[in-house]
Amino acid sequence: AKKALLLTAGDKLADEFIRLGPTYVKIGQILSCDKDGWLPEEIAESLTRLQDRVPAFDGERAAELAVAALEQPLDSVFESFDTTPLAAASLGQVHRATLVGGREVAVKVQREGLKDIYDKDLALLGKMVGFVDRFNVSVGGASQKWGELFDEATEILYREIDYKCEAENAARFEAAVANLTWVTTPGVVTELCTEKLLVMDYMPGIKINDFAKIDATPEFDRKVLANNLAKSYLLQFCRFGFFNTDPHPGNLAVKTSAASPGGQLIFYDFGQACQLEPGQQQGIQNCIESIIDLDAPRCVTAFNDMGLIKEGADLAKFEDVVSKNFASGRIKSKASRGRTVAEKNADGPGGALSEKAAAKASQAVLPDFQLPAEYAFVARALQQMDGVGKELDPEFEFIASVAPAIVELKGADVYVQEQIGKSLDKFLGNLGIKSSPVSDWFK
Repeated sequence: AKKALLLTAGDKLADEFIRLGPTYVKIGQILSCDKDGWLPEEIAESLTRLQDRVPAFDGERAAELAVAALEQPLDSVFESFDTTPLAAASLGQVHRATLVGGREVAVKVQREGLKDIYDKDLALLGKMVGFVDRFNVSVGGASQKWGELFDEATEILYREIDYKCEAENAARFEAAVANLTWVTTPGVVTELCTEKLLVMDYMPGIKINDFAKIDATPEFDRKVLANNLAKSYLLQFCRFGFFNTDPHPGNLAVKTSAASPGGQLIFYDFGQACQLEPGQQQGIQNCIESIIDLDAPRCVTAFNDMGLIKEGADLAKFEDVVSKNFASGRIKSKASRGRTVAEKNADGPGGALSEKAAAKASQAVLPDFQLPAEYAFVARALQQMDGVGKELDPEFEFIASVAPAIVELKGADVYVQEQIGKSLDKFLGNLGIKSSPVSDWFK
């Protein structure tokens, strides 16, 4: 009875998001990916229809809008145009078509009046953000520049309703993954893309959370797919410097490929994408490696380089707090090397007490911790990706999944040199010899 009640509540919430319009459907899409228990599972499940099953608008009207966008008759561009949409989402819907000459394509047609809706919704949200900023509302105790975050989000949202920007993003991703066999995205027909029309290759796949079909296809391996999804984000964050901020299941699919055992990932939608500077890319990579190595000094250096620590903050205090979090097991990955205090005291109360102490110590540095806008979008992408990953594989963990790919990211020679340096650092430390880190010699 409780489950039925929650499902009904979720359906009503989804209906209300649809009634309020595209801005709120986006919020619903984010909530639908929650796998951390913020929402009851049944409500999150009900919200999944906002990913690609928003009510469609009339297909004949879609054809008329395509003509208006192209500024030429439909039959001069397309041999056929199916007025029944393949999928409908918050900003537009996708129709299958065939270009003159026989190329099969998918055509994304934008809903009417989106800019006016955004103008009104974002003006209201902007006032709310201003109110929050005035009262210096923090996130778990960490400082957050809400106005800066809102400005960045507003820019991304307006770019999302310019399909020429999405075409550029998709083409950029296609070029970045061109030599990878395990991930792909449809090619874009650039010359036919306009502000309100996107034309791309027709690339069918199985929705990434359609487990009935995935499990019925022996070529698919859910664990491999989850690991490859994580690996794709390691590359987006740390090599490409450009990432899809919206990896919900409506934007991801899989297909079989002889070149990719376990299945090939398909990214469909690049309306929302964010760029990272080289220093930010390196900072994320260093942060991941520091958690694997349980290396508190390196973690704090990464935080500082990423702009997460306020200027003038006591870095030694941060290092002490991170060390306690690593030692207690409060922050750790399955890929982390070495045993934590919590693991060593697993049969007694010491581990639990140590974790409580680490949590208490963390409170002391949170006022000097801040979250720049770019990392808010990194966090959002990770949250959605983590939800998909755990649906594919209940044991999924991002850092554990990407740890083996660090070698590929850095290059085998550099990785081996660094591991030799770290081993020597540990050996000298055990002998009580203090010097500049040997691992620095290899940089």
